[in-house]
Amino acid sequence: NLATFYSERIKGDRAENIEKSISCYHHVLTVYTRETFPYQWAMTQNNLGKAYSERIRYEKSENLAAAIEAYQKALEIFTPQTFPLDCLKTGKNMGNTAFDAELWDIAIEGFAVAIEAVEQSRSWAASESRKQAILEEAIDIYEKIVQSYVNIDRNDRAIEYVERSKARNLVDILSSRELYPTKKIPTDHNLRFSYQVEPISFDRIQALLKFEFDENTAIIEWYIVSNKIFTFIITSQGKSPIVWESSQEDIENLLTWFGEYLEDYGQNKRKWQEQLSARLQHLAEILHIAQIINYLPADCDRVIFIPHRFLHLLPLHALPLNEGHNHIIDHFLRGVSYAPSCQLLQLSQNQQRSDLIHLFAIQNPTQDLSFTDIEVETIRRYFAPNDYVLVKEAATKKEILDNNNFLNANCVHFSCHGYFNFESPLESALILAEAGGSNGQLQGTVSENNRSLDSTKINLDKCLTLREILNLDLSQCCLVTLSACETGLIDFTSKSDEYIGFPSGFLLAGSSSVVSSLWAVNDFSTSFLMIRFYENLQSQTSVATALCQAQLWLRDTTIAELKLWIDKRQLSLNATQKMALHRMFHKFQDNSKPFQDPFYWAAFCAVGEFKLNELRISRLAFTAFNPTATRAIAGSRSSTQPTRAH
Repeated sequence: NLATFYSERIKGDRAENIEKSISCYHHVLTVYTRETFPYQWAMTQNNLGKAYSERIRYEKSENLAAAIEAYQKALEIFTPQTFPLDCLKTGKNMGNTAFDAELWDIAIEGFAVAIEAVEQSRSWAASESRKQAILEEAIDIYEKIVQSYVNIDRNDRAIEYVERSKARNLVDILSSRELYPTKKIPTDHNLRFSYQVEPISFDRIQALLKFEFDENTAIIEWYIVSNKIFTFIITSQGKSPIVWESSQEDIENLLTWFGEYLEDYGQNKRKWQEQLSARLQHLAEILHIAQIINYLPADCDRVIFIPHRFLHLLPLHALPLNEGHNHIIDHFLRGVSYAPSCQLLQLSQNQQRSDLIHLFAIQNPTQDLSFTDIEVETIRRYFAPNDYVLVKEAATKKEILDNNNFLNANCVHFSCHGYFNFESPLESALILAEAGGSNGQLQGTVSENNRSLDSTKINLDKCLTLREILNLDLSQCCLVTLSACETGLIDFTSKSDEYIGFPSGFLLAGSSSVVSSLWAVNDFSTSFLMIRFYENLQSQTSVATALCQAQLWLRDTTIAELKLWIDKRQLSLNATQKMALHRMFHKFQDNSKPFQDPFYWAAFCAVGEFKLNELRISRLAFTAFNPTATRAIAGSRSSTQPTRAH
């Protein structure tokens, strides 16, 4: 105690106080020996190391060596398995002391044992919230060990620690479900049945590219720390990732950019929409995206983005590569997909199902989105006769959750309203019938011509919330498409990048891939995008490829081409829908591109990965929108299906 008093003393000479503190600690160690009082001995060694690291007198190098020696002695007793909290404190002290002195190998030694202690503590924690808190409290240790490994050109080890800090709770839960497939996640998120999964190695990440994808696929992963942005570029051929480091100015510009983006989205959506294209151009410059893309091999035609923190909320696939209209998705012909982490991408690969055969769809449950009717009625043709659709007032929460067709579907499609609750993410919801009253409609709550709404005017008990999605068992599902607003947003405030949102909810429920939106989307353009997306699925082997090609088509199609496309597909349009189309066509010349702005085409992202069965593709490509084949299939459907009565 006297040593601690001297180390914290305000009066007197600081250098002299530290010397007295060191002297006291050495006296203590004549009584607290390793053999007789091992815990007290280790604690005193930790404190002595701290005193040496702050010592003013004598040679700095000698003091530094003495401090590190004391920390190392303490860690002989304070191991991650025996005393994880003390190990964390001592390892962090040792790491910070060496980091400040630019002794990177020793810093890594200290931080590595501290991280082991963090992860041991997480494995003992009784709840998801406690697991997340433990990781967030130690996130600076992960950041510093990543920087240390980059500084010694061990980028392979750096990316491994990036992965260890990302979405760890989701990784643990998905891994638990592989071992205990009958378990469900309780609504209080008590995860006592989960376990700590082994972190993914760089070799395994490369194997994922080589054997689950191909040599022409690359991964770009971001990691945001306090003073810079790390961008890791991973290919199947490289012996180590390429790492691009930003400047301090870049991170400051990025934080300012995102603050303005989020403020306008929340308070002035018209301004946000008008400035979206220019803002994406600015974001591309801040992230130096063109420079990063140039690191990839010339034959790379597919990329998987793994964002970090608030980058998850942004359409990185829509970043322009030049001053013209050339965007990232133009550069990668086989598409751009997203994943929360490499390890979650690997787990979603392990969960792949057989095929996209059975469709379960929700169609316009609030009866105020006229183009969702066209969307779903057209999409279901691809799955006939294995399509089951709950239409309008029939699409209640009870009818969905009690329906075996929902639980056994390979493809689940929600065409409805949705919203993300930033203050309480687990109460984010997909809006179903009866949510706004007995007739299911949401009078006065819906924004004009889009799939967003005033969430304060809905009955949450009648909606499907994220909390409830976490308890679903969609073990047969390959693809969930959320054709609604804000279904791709996440809780970006999590320092541990826990990725809490609809995509993670459906991934945890069992789906291999989720298509979701990053903002309040336009009803009109979204319907065309979704129809084209499912049309592309008949001839493409990847969800990401089908989605990106649909987005390029929507962006580049002219009024004249759109008219022909609508006629060829024989869309069932009522008088109101025909009038809406007529008004739109009347505003533009035939060579105009009405959906060229990123607002219309860039909102949707493919998260996870599912590859379609090529035999099924060749079979369905023949019948796709073939009027004769379609009528023959429709005629074979059961007349007892509830949706037919509607």
